[in-house]
Amino acid sequence: MPWLIPTWARAQAWWTVILVKRGVRLTAPLLAHELAHVLQWRSLGVWRFLWRYARGYLRYGYAGHPLEVAARQAETDDYYLTWARKILHLRQKPEPE
Repeated sequence: MPWLIPTWARAQAWWTVILVKRGVRLTAPLLAHELAHVLQWRSLGVWRFLWRYARGYLRYGYAGHPLEVAARQAETDDYYLTWARKILHLRQKPEPE
C-alpha cells in the first residue's frame, strides 16, 4: 500500500501497523521512531491521534510537531532502541548451516 506513505517519508505507523517503503532498510532507529508513533496511537486513540497530528502539523509543521519531536527522541532512547532491536532480531531469518 505505497499510497499510505507520503512521498517524503521512509516509513509510517498506522495504529499498530508499521509500513516501510519498498527499498528502505529498516534500522533500529527508524523502527524505534515508528514504535513511538504506535504508542502515541494507542495512548491517544485513533481519532485523538489523527486530530492532534493534523492540528500539530498545521501549527508547527513537520519538524516542530510535538509528536514527531517525541518520535525523533525515541531514535536514541535506550527503551525504544532495545525494543526495536528485539523485533529486528526476531525478523531475521536463521542462516543456513
